[in-house]
Amino acid sequence: MKRSISGSRNSAGIEGRIGYIFQDRSLIERALTRLAYTLEMG
Repeated sequence: MKRSISGSRNSAGIEGRIGYIFQDRSLIERALTRLAYTLEMG
């Protein structure tokens, strides 16, 4: 996944790819953070 200059993932791009727009942005950030942690900790 691409990161913006601020280091956060491009949630709008992800929303476009999955075809769903999150009204509560904290939900997508939480999901992506947990996924990244899980992948790193393996």
